[in-house]
Amino acid sequence: MIRFTVCKDFPSHIKNQVWQIASDVKRMTEFWRGIKELNVVKNGDFYEGSVHFAFPASGKIRIEIENSLVRLVYLSGPMKGTQEISINETKLCSNWNVKLNFPYLLFERWIRDHFEQGARNALKRIVDSVQDSS
Repeated sequence: MIRFTVCKDFPSHIKNQVWQIASDVKRMTEFWRGIKELNVVKNGDFYEGSVHFAFPASGKIRIEIENSLVRLVYLSGPMKGTQEISINETKLCSNWNVKLNFPYLLFERWIRDHFEQGARNALKRIVDSVQDSS
């Protein structure tokens, strides 16, 4: 099981712009480089469809967006579980709770470190994109 949380601080006056980007499903591949392609359609209060990862694998995904939370639910593919992106007044966070399927399970320690670094980089790209445009 891979579980971790990473956060990126930002000045409170850019919170709305940071959240606008972090919660934009259409821009996820721009910031989350582990997601190569996201093919989802809105179905009521959530999105569902397929996800193609940067490594050679794909799966089914459901994306739920609430007040200050984006929940990516990995339903099938190389992993099952959730990734949550949340925001408060000065912090953007990514919380992972996923279980790898075989054969990826064999490389769990390396994959965990890789996912954690990727999440740190994604949060930084999101915050930096707002700060660079200000």
